[in-house]
Amino acid sequence: MPKTDPSVDALIAAGQVVEFYNPRGLRPNVVKFPAFLTDFRDTVTANYEEHNVYARMDPIFAFQNTTREITFSIDVPAYSAEEAEGNFAKIKSLQRLLYASYAQVSNNVNILTAPPLFQIKFNNLIADGTGKLMGVIDSLDFSPVLDMGMFYVAKKFFPKVYSFSCAFKPLHKSLAETAHV
Repeated sequence: MPKTDPSVDALIAAGQVVEFYNPRGLRPNVVKFPAFLTDFRDTVTANYEEHNVYARMDPIFAFQNTTREITFSIDVPAYSAEEAEGNFAKIKSLQRLLYASYAQVSNNVNILTAPPLFQIKFNNLIADGTGKLMGVIDSLDFSPVLDMGMFYVAKKFFPKVYSFSCAFKPLHKSLAETAHV
């Protein structure tokens, strides 16, 4: 049984786990990272088209839509080489899930079958009434924290800590959902 870090166990017990769910039915169905939150922003923007008309001091604003973007950064620690290797594998899985799903319909012809949608949950910060918030990941950035060192296993390097940033755009399922923003 691999050794675990008491601080990682404490993160899990406290609910500090970022969960990426894959509603397309691909494997893995969920990728979870116990993590330290290092940055968080939840931006809601009302968009308007502005019309300037003759003899009017103020423009006329025509409402278009409301968008939301959640950006967050976390540090994902590993106490053992096995845990670091597992984090590396989860990161690679998550990166693969950012690509759309295709089906081959005939020789050399593929069609898009499902876009790369995700459901994310991070305690109460990223969630909706059902628990998981549906949306698209605009960008995902991973980098090893080199100052923390690496494990060296079978001629491969596995960082002890990853810094991870994500830009997520939730999809609004209904007007009633906006009350839970």
